[in-house]
Amino acid sequence: MRVVSLMLVWTGVVGIVLGGTYGGGSGTDLQPYQIWTAEQMHEIGLREEDWDKHFRLMVDIDLAGRVYRKALIAPLDTDDIWEFTGPVFGGVFDGNNYAIKNLTIDTAGENNSFLGLFGIIEGENAKVQNLRLLNVSITAGNDGSYIGGLCGTNGSEERLEGGTIRNCGVIGAIKCGDNCSFFGLLCGYNGGHIISCYSAGIVEGDNGAGYLGGLCGKHEDFRNNASIRNSYTTASVRGGFNSWGLGGLCGCMESGDAIINCYGTGSVSGMAGSEDIGGLCGRYICGTIRNCYFLDTSGPDNGYGTPLTDSQMRQQASFVGWDFIGETANGTDDIWRLCGDSLKYPGLAWEYVRIGDFACPDGVSMEDLSYYASQWLMNNCATDNYYCGGADLNHSGVVDLADWGMLAANWLAGGEGNDMVPIPAGTFQMGDSFSEGNARERPVHTVTLSSFYMSKHETSNAQYCQFLNSALAQELITVNSGVVYKAGSGTTFPYCDTSTSSQYSQIAFSNNSFTVRTKGGRRMVNDPMVVVSWYGAVAYCNWRSQQEGLEPCYKLSTWACDFSKNGYRLPTEAQWEYAARGGLSGKRFPWGDTITHSHANYYSRSDYSYDTSPTRGYHPTWNDGIMPYTSPVGSFTPNGYGLYDMVGNVVEWCNDWYSGTYYGSSPETNPTGPLTGNFRVLRGGSWYDLARSCRVAYRPYGTPVIRYGVGFRVCR
Repeated sequence: MRVVSLMLVWTGVVGIVLGGTYGGGSGTDLQPYQIWTAEQMHEIGLREEDWDKHFRLMVDIDLAGRVYRKALIAPLDTDDIWEFTGPVFGGVFDGNNYAIKNLTIDTAGENNSFLGLFGIIEGENAKVQNLRLLNVSITAGNDGSYIGGLCGTNGSEERLEGGTIRNCGVIGAIKCGDNCSFFGLLCGYNGGHIISCYSAGIVEGDNGAGYLGGLCGKHEDFRNNASIRNSYTTASVRGGFNSWGLGGLCGCMESGDAIINCYGTGSVSGMAGSEDIGGLCGRYICGTIRNCYFLDTSGPDNGYGTPLTDSQMRQQASFVGWDFIGETANGTDDIWRLCGDSLKYPGLAWEYVRIGDFACPDGVSMEDLSYYASQWLMNNCATDNYYCGGADLNHSGVVDLADWGMLAANWLAGGEGNDMVPIPAGTFQMGDSFSEGNARERPVHTVTLSSFYMSKHETSNAQYCQFLNSALAQELITVNSGVVYKAGSGTTFPYCDTSTSSQYSQIAFSNNSFTVRTKGGRRMVNDPMVVVSWYGAVAYCNWRSQQEGLEPCYKLSTWACDFSKNGYRLPTEAQWEYAARGGLSGKRFPWGDTITHSHANYYSRSDYSYDTSPTRGYHPTWNDGIMPYTSPVGSFTPNGYGLYDMVGNVVEWCNDWYSGTYYGSSPETNPTGPLTGNFRVLRGGSWYDLARSCRVAYRPYGTPVIRYGVGFRVCR
């Protein structure tokens, strides 16, 4: 995908119009205005006379470098923070399956309201669809209200009904000061329709905050025609002292048969004096909640929604009345997808289809190519037939070579295509706040990090195997006694083991080709790469950067990392711990202070009071008697940032050199570790590690050549 970046700060709400009338089109249904650049995106906000027109995103848009004080489109134009006055967005904005990245709104302490990409969406013909917002960051002062990543409000009680938000996703963080209300990652208030949407990240309010939700702050069916359907959130919701109406999906629900087939899994909590807290919905006034669920460990069961265990959340049978791919009893629209029980939680089918992953198993593979071929040159693709069952990836009306290019770009992607998750900038306390680990985990110190992206999953066997075959064809590697080495280095720089040199490796080498093995009858393509050196992880990062047209970060002759490059690399140790904590402060693990086999794949023992697992030893689900006892990536609940397996499964390489005394002299801002050393930092624990090694503050290390039980994930 083409990404257009603009490095330019915009801190006002007025300005000059740039670049003419967008990038083409006339604003009609058949010829929508085309949006190609960040300047054109900004231009929409300046042309209120166009807010009833049609728009279509043509590329990914990066808003990095701009800081807004108000909503980009249809902002509040008075000082009344509770009642919206001014023109609204009543047109159609089609994201066209592209993303808007790095939307940043910071009110600089002012109590601004109606914040989001759109301040307010209103009217029965208003639509926002097929759009993802990545790395949204909204920071508001005290007394703010109606705040959401996509929109502040979708309709309102005082004005007209809301529009329709369909097939949209928001990942990011929304934070507000004291006495804020009505805010969620997708929208602050919903009086319209939210259909097949998701959110992930953090929603956080200070003291006295009210109506906070992972998806929306308040859902109100005031005119008896609003709804939230087939949507989910993994976002964490946190309120300060005396907060009220905190819910995993929505902070408050009022009236109507309005929330149907939804779930939430993020943690929900409030400080002392808080009330009306629920895993799905915080405050309930009236209405019907039907076939909705929440993870039983995420928040209190207040009677609204059905709590499910982690295991139940992975079973299709748990979701009564839901329309899944492969069944027809609950409909034929194929809204939800779950490729096999026990692997992960349900996802929305459009999340996969947009990258060409039409059929199970997860990942773009031969099954998807076969489906695509069956739709070749279909020319009646439109919304009523789901754009030829999703094969018309660019929504052009015909399945052609342009769609093939999009499918090919994700070919053999492990899981959900581009799985990079935006991690918001922030400050945290790094280290062992319990004083229960080694001295090298202290002192606890303040670290401030810029935003970055991290892969939601550990690198899989399938992904690494693809790299090996490509590197072999380019004569970048050699194989000696089953061990893969950097070409021309003899045996100095090993990359990984194959099954010939290590029984733990799930990659075989035969007939000049690397393939992923089957273990105990189970395909290991989606399990993490488990015997890879630091050098092998770094080489993969450079290769992946080159595959995607990015600048490689590493110079393989010296193994030095250039952090100014835009390609893939290993996370710094500080980035890893910050991301692993998932927005939680001062906790042992990414989800809290105790650990069980429902949280992670590790070796449980009664040595530690915080290991409260009812099952002991290796994880009973993945102990098949054939080592390694790894689990497929994404087999456990993600943390607050949407990252899976940050502890357990395989220990992960970081970029940093290791020093046991580094914490005493570490820079406060974006630390990258010592300049030299003999060991590299490892993090996260593995399937054979005890609970102690799975703490987010734990700091193991090893020489760059070790490989047993070691994997990695990438960042940018």
